[in-house]
Amino acid sequence: MRELFAKGHFLAAEDSTGMVGCVYIEQRGTRAYMGLLSIEPRLQRAGLGLRLTAAAEDFAGSLGCDAMDLRIVNVREELPAFYDRAGYIATGREPFPPDASPAVPCHFIVMSKTLR
Repeated sequence: MRELFAKGHFLAAEDSTGMVGCVYIEQRGTRAYMGLLSIEPRLQRAGLGLRLTAAAEDFAGSLGCDAMDLRIVNVREELPAFYDRAGYIATGREPFPPDASPAVPCHFIVMSKTLR
């Protein structure tokens, strides 16, 4: 976590119960990387994920970034449709880290969106 805080930024959403969501943004030249989008399970499917994604895009734009990239694990079958709704398109695949030992074969799907 310290490494991520040193390289990027976290945005958090709160309600009266405390933190209910967060997302990580890292500037990479004129592009940004978004990851670790997390929503309190009781609030999933209520639009908070799309609102946090939009906030991350706005933040990246304020840093001068013109595109946002992300990676999702292919076994999370619901995620491509979620990011499609937010305007992202699949741009490629990346292998899982060689030192990871997933229970099933998997890879990353790379998705991107133009911000400007």
